[in-house]
Amino acid sequence: MSFLTEIEAITGTLTSAEKTNLNVFLPEGVKFITKALMQNESIVHQLTKEIDITNANGYSLDNILNITEVVRRDNDSNNSKKRLCQRIPNSRKHDLSDTNSIYFTNKYGPKYYIQNGTLFIYPDPTSSEKGELQVIEPDSSVTHDQNSGAIDNFPKEYERGVILYSAIQCIRKKMHDTVEPSISGGSDLTTIEAGDVETAAHRLDYPKWWDMVGDYLADEDIELATATLQNIASYLGAYQTELNSSSTQYQWHESQYIKLQQELLQWLGNYIPIGGEE
Repeated sequence: MSFLTEIEAITGTLTSAEKTNLNVFLPEGVKFITKALMQNESIVHQLTKEIDITNANGYSLDNILNITEVVRRDNDSNNSKKRLCQRIPNSRKHDLSDTNSIYFTNKYGPKYYIQNGTLFIYPDPTSSEKGELQVIEPDSSVTHDQNSGAIDNFPKEYERGVILYSAIQCIRKKMHDTVEPSISGGSDLTTIEAGDVETAAHRLDYPKWWDMVGDYLADEDIELATATLQNIASYLGAYQTELNSSSTQYQWHESQYIKLQQELLQWLGNYIPIGGEE
């Protein structure tokens, strides 16, 4: 079942524009749920992936939420093993190759540092002596047409959280996009504009109708004045009906929004403490 199908089961059918928005909400949801679940140490390993570094270019941490381990292979023919890297301050990186510095090291005591959002390992990794990172990096490529199980390094058990988060954002956007009915002439119900009864366009422009009623009364044309007032009353009635419909729709979305938030909090409570609970 696709993510879209699961979310539309909650929100109702989404428009093409809303599906485009959903492709933004889904990766946001993966990141949000991942950050929440990271608080549970027993879950961290399920969200972790391994990244190999084979050159001196380092690895960007732009999308990394957590680094759980940094190692470097020494490729020693007598005792090849993974060596745990110790982090040092970025300001000490030049001391790593200085034999007179306490920070001097070699491949048997590798170090790492972070500079401008990029992680570097020393000595520089190679294809035969590669560095390995264990990190939590949320999948940012999730789209609505993908099926359950398509999120990288994210067990299906936790997808419900992403579905709920994304549905909440879709409902919130629907609430934001709910507007009052438009008014002919682009004005508001209380605006009165000068109108000319002889101009056909003015007879279709609501804000000018009130002025035209005055003109008819001045000309003692009670019949046309009455007919115009009836048009105004019909217009106001239709406006009120449409406004009530928009209000009802907004209220329904608002109730769903609150309900889904509560459901998401309850779901998260299965994995992490909520509201200070232990």
